[in-house]
Amino acid sequence: MLPRLSTLVVLLTSISCFGQQQPAEAPHLSVRTAPQFLVRIALAHITTAQSSHVCVIVYPDQSFHMEKSEKIPSSPEKTTFVTEGVLTRGEQIQVASIVGDPELEKLDVSAVAHRPFGYKKVFHEVFASIPRSSTKVQYLAAASADTEAFEPAAKTLITLVNTIDARKPPEVKTARRDDCHEPSPARPLQK
Repeated sequence: MLPRLSTLVVLLTSISCFGQQQPAEAPHLSVRTAPQFLVRIALAHITTAQSSHVCVIVYPDQSFHMEKSEKIPSSPEKTTFVTEGVLTRGEQIQVASIVGDPELEKLDVSAVAHRPFGYKKVFHEVFASIPRSSTKVQYLAAASADTEAFEPAAKTLITLVNTIDARKPPEVKTARRDDCHEPSPARPLQK
């Protein structure tokens, strides 16, 4: 009878504990969700006759979104191609290399903004966004005019975009056209 009594006491105690709801603890404000993307890269090729633009954004699940657009002077920019897919293993390695490259941390946006550029035939720009923590995103840029070469760190950004483009992923007509917009943190704070 004693074992039955102790089992009954444990059972009643458990039921009473489940019946009382513990107040939910609010999440700590310094704890955020993981970054919503790994890297966003935008390339621009500008001449006096037209400009072309390619952007790629890579997400944590190794999927990507790519858009190409063109602009002729005195007309609006026109998106000409949109695709989505999953990175190959080689492209995943390139992304990991980009995210972990300390040289990229030196390519600050202000370096391009404050540098005067003149060009005769062609001007190239590279812009990128890389989340550096769950709350901070680094924005970086590089530019070159005519035959001037990009910094080696900026070339890794260009190489990733060119590698994805070179495999000719199929066009996805139903994909969104938003210039590879960076997602905002939609999920609530987590503890």
